[in-house]
Formats: sequence, structure tokens, C-alpha cells
Amino acid sequence: MKSWLYIDTRTRASAEFGWISPAGHIKLWKVKPGAPGLMSSLAAKIKLHDLRGALGICLVSGPGSFSSVRMGALAANLLADFGSLPLYALTAQEKFQVSQVPVLISGLKPVAYAPPIYDQEPNITIK
Repeated sequence: MKSWLYIDTRTRASAEFGWISPAGHIKLWKVKPGAPGLMSSLAAKIKLHDLRGALGICLVSGPGSFSSVRMGALAANLLADFGSLPLYALTAQEKFQVSQVPVLISGLKPVAYAPPIYDQEPNITIK
């Protein structure tokens, strides 16, 4: 079944990714946020042949925690570029349910790059 790869990393507590079909079938995994949790889980769950058959990548680009949304945007942009797949960017400001993603994507144009949207400036200090 053809589906979109959905990636949402906007919260500090967890990230989620998985497959969403045009018919609304949803299979999501929750993982620890950040590079080790997201990237190793993507590598374990998403197979190359599944990615090649995908309808595209759907990223919730924020707003969210600096490190979390940055990692999600990096993964989505890389996978879309690597797989030559259309990339769709949603924001949490649109207040949607995951089940609404197929309808939302149908009204969007693919983007060449989906930048992360931060909820605030990063808190990086040097003491």
C-alpha cells in the first residue's frame, strides 16, 4: 500500500514517525527524541524498498524544541532528497489530528526544503 512517511519531532518528550495512507490507515512509532532515538529507529523500521514506494515525506516542522525539530527536519529533508520523494511540511499551528494528514497533504504543494520552526531561540550559553 502506498503511504506517506510521517515525521513529527516537535515535543521534547517523544518523537513519532510512521506510515499514513491516503485511505487513513496509520502506523506510528513513538521514540525518544534526538538523534540516537529518531535516527536509529528510522533505520530499523523504514526499509529502503518501502521508502522507494512511498508517496512522499510529511514533516511536522514545528514549532517545537530546537534540537527536536532540527533533527526531524534533517531526517525528512535527507530522506526526501535521497529517495527523490516529494516533501510536505505541516506546522503544529494548524492544529490537526494525525488522521487528517492525508486531507491536509492533498491541499499542499511539495517543497524543496522544509526548515525547522523553533518555539523559541535556543538556550545555548557559555559559562
